[in-house]
Amino acid sequence: MQERSTIGNPSDQNIIIAAIAFGLFLICARMIENRLGVTVVVGSFGAATVVMFALNGSEAAKPFSVFFGHIVSLAVGLVSRLFIHPISIDMALFVAVIGTLFGMKLFRCVHPPGGAVAMILVLSPIEDPKDSLSIALGIMMGISFYLVVVSLLPLAFRPALPDTAKQSTDTQLPNSCDGIGTDLHQKPFQTSHAVVKERPNRQA
Repeated sequence: MQERSTIGNPSDQNIIIAAIAFGLFLICARMIENRLGVTVVVGSFGAATVVMFALNGSEAAKPFSVFFGHIVSLAVGLVSRLFIHPISIDMALFVAVIGTLFGMKLFRCVHPPGGAVAMILVLSPIEDPKDSLSIALGIMMGISFYLVVVSLLPLAFRPALPDTAKQSTDTQLPNSCDGIGTDLHQKPFQTSHAVVKERPNRQA
């Protein structure tokens, strides 16, 4: 029986791990906020949690995409806030979103929740635009710390993927990738075919 993909359908184990990770992050993040006086927790972290644990088989859920997706959004959001927002807030929002999308594509770190970070910086109700630098620093600290918390939990990113990946490899790859791929993939296929070819000779 073929296994269904876990993408978009988180397991109970994923939900439990997500609850533990996000709970620990909130506790520690609030301590950092109270001590340093910077904003660490923002709305994009909620969406990032859903992506990492409900879409854990996608490119957007990889740590590289999560981290650098936020970094790209922070950079574009800061530029939009400091230089374009004084002229037009709508233009700043446009540049923040489209610029983030282009930057994520350019650096191959597409992470949809990161796009919210750019808008958060543009829409943040601060009197001095330079205060957005401290907000960006806090968000950078937050996403870095969150990834550390998540990585310390076993099987946080791919809780059930190793077993399902082995099953799908055993059932699908020999039929669709015969003679294709790297040496690591070809050797098992060649061995299995050799065994199959030898069986008729033994019976004869």
